[in-house]
Amino acid sequence: MQVNYWKQRWADGRTGWHLSDVNPRLIEYWQHLGIDAASRVLVPLCGKSLDLIWLVEQGHEVIGVEASEMAINALPQSEKLSLHCGDFFEFSDPTVDAWYDRAALVALSPELRGRYFAHLASFLPHGARGLLVSFEYPEGMREGPPFSVVEDEVRALCGDKFKCELIDRLGSSEIETIYVLERI
Repeated sequence: MQVNYWKQRWADGRTGWHLSDVNPRLIEYWQHLGIDAASRVLVPLCGKSLDLIWLVEQGHEVIGVEASEMAINALPQSEKLSLHCGDFFEFSDPTVDAWYDRAALVALSPELRGRYFAHLASFLPHGARGLLVSFEYPEGMREGPPFSVVEDEVRALCGDKFKCELIDRLGSSEIETIYVLERI
């Protein structure tokens, strides 16, 4: 993964993806996973997202993985929040019940996306469910990250390892796509 790139973005304060509040897509769509409050939730490439705190407030034990120590140190401590500083591709936890990807997939260059899904599949137990918030925009509209990841690519990345359900598409030229995924 481009760990040094992301660490430098944090060091330079170039974190335009960071929201100052909980992502409204998480609040609106989380219940589509149908998981109970005791579920352990993984948030890959979590940054210092307040989404982690919201998930803890829902009763979940949350595991955030982030390469930037600066981002990790900006998060409040919590008994139900575990933070792992390092390369996501070196992390695994087979006791995770669910995951939330608001910006991990779209932060990865095309050549790393297949590796990301393969890595998730390597440790997520069968039946683990995930909420994926992705973006689609016309080619040439902008340079990523966030990168555009179209529905056909998401489905191809899921392959025979994940069931994929598109649950919403929002926007016109830049589209947010929301998926529920399940490890099969």
